[in-house]
Amino acid sequence: MATIRSDLESMFSKLSPFRRVPREPDARIIAHRWAALEPFVLITARRAMDPAAAFAFFKERHAEYFTKLRRAEVSPDVIIRHSLDDPVIPPMQFEWLLTQAVERRRTRLGRIKGRGKKYTRRTNRKDTK
Repeated sequence: MATIRSDLESMFSKLSPFRRVPREPDARIIAHRWAALEPFVLITARRAMDPAAAFAFFKERHAEYFTKLRRAEVSPDVIIRHSLDDPVIPPMQFEWLLTQAVERRRTRLGRIKGRGKKYTRRTNRKDTK
């Protein structure tokens, strides 16, 4: 049997501002996504003076980008569809893409699934002259 105290605690835990603190993404998830991007990064790294150093740099940058995206709560589908975690992207462009992804999500929060845009009802007004 539930007590009033446990009910209140569960209610307040749901309202807590710390409830939706994003966690660090699992290393396995980052490694899985890296495996998809690795061939393309390898091509770019071979163009550098020191390919091994460039490859290691891109791998670290990928983990950093992916962590930033997951902390901003960007959907994995959006990350994959738009290749937002591509380490070849310069940091300034990445920050802009991250801002745009967060802004798109923010503007879509008010939408309800199955409902289209609000429409205005047009009436047939006939001038009675």
